[in-house]
Amino acid sequence: MKKATLLILLMAIVFTGYAQDDAAIPGSGTQKSSGDLPAKTFFINPLGLLQFGPVLSTEKRIGETNGYISPHLRVGYLGVLTHLVWSADYVSPLNLGVGLSYRSMIPNDVNNNLWYLGGGLELNTGSARYDTGTSSETQNDAVGIAVLANFGYRWRTNAGRFVGVGILAGVSTSIYDEEYYVDDGSLYADYSGEAIAFGMFEITFGWEKN
Repeated sequence: MKKATLLILLMAIVFTGYAQDDAAIPGSGTQKSSGDLPAKTFFINPLGLLQFGPVLSTEKRIGETNGYISPHLRVGYLGVLTHLVWSADYVSPLNLGVGLSYRSMIPNDVNNNLWYLGGGLELNTGSARYDTGTSSETQNDAVGIAVLANFGYRWRTNAGRFVGVGILAGVSTSIYDEEYYVDDGSLYADYSGEAIAFGMFEITFGWEKN
């Protein structure tokens, strides 16, 4: 409930800032008139608070092409679904994901909004504890690699801002995933090599720089 309240508050703050520019809300004003693609962007996906963590991303255009290189940071600890998947007594704040993607911007003939399509890789880490305070307390440490696919649509404004909606989906495979007893360090279970499919909806708020 606290995370849901934080999400609502965060999105309200962002919308308030965007509302100062009529064009920021799709269909409410004049859209960005220039057909030029931005040299750089920065954007956030606060909807991740209700999923596997909010995502902070930036993009840098590759020369004069429609392609962009995009590193990102996903704060998995802050996601509601992260805690539900672990189902643990304690989840470490170091549940994080860092990744690098390639994204292609696809202009359309109707306006200067953009479709985008891309893919990439993410290195994710996580740790959790079970049966805390007992003699059978265990800790699960995991490191995984995720292969990602991403697509969506952006509404752009004259003020260099954009609002986007999209889907991020992929498969994460654990390269190290062991659960062990805290008391003596003996192995409880080895989940290394297991794969899990996942998906996230995106509502992004971003800024462009030429």
